[in-house]
Amino acid sequence: MDRPRWRDPLYLIRTVLPLAVILAGLVILLVRRDTLGLEAFALLLGAGASIWLLNFLYRLSISGDRDRDDEDRARTFFDQHGHWPDEPPPPAREVAHREEPARRGHRTEQGSRARRGAGTSDRRNLRDRRR
Repeated sequence: MDRPRWRDPLYLIRTVLPLAVILAGLVILLVRRDTLGLEAFALLLGAGASIWLLNFLYRLSISGDRDRDDEDRARTFFDQHGHWPDEPPPPAREVAHREEPARRGHRTEQGSRARRGAGTSDRRNLRDRRR
């Protein structure tokens, strides 16, 4: 069974309490029409506005946590699927067959020559000859 919104404790603290404090200041101002009434109104107006502002800033800070959590979930999705959740998946493409690179520690003529300091143009020539 759902409670009416006005009976929710958070609603009471966030909305009703600041309004009640400001309303109390307004009543005091109407009852006492002198400087004391004006000062009490100003005091209670500031207190009610402070209560409301603190609640607003707290809710604002919590919404930043939700944004970070959403971003973390999106990054996890990207790591698993390779695209962002709000984007369509990329079209499937054929993967061209590539030769296996030489294993580490396995010496080939090209690998030995490259390690000895062959220039870039020499490496390109070797690669072109191999094809």
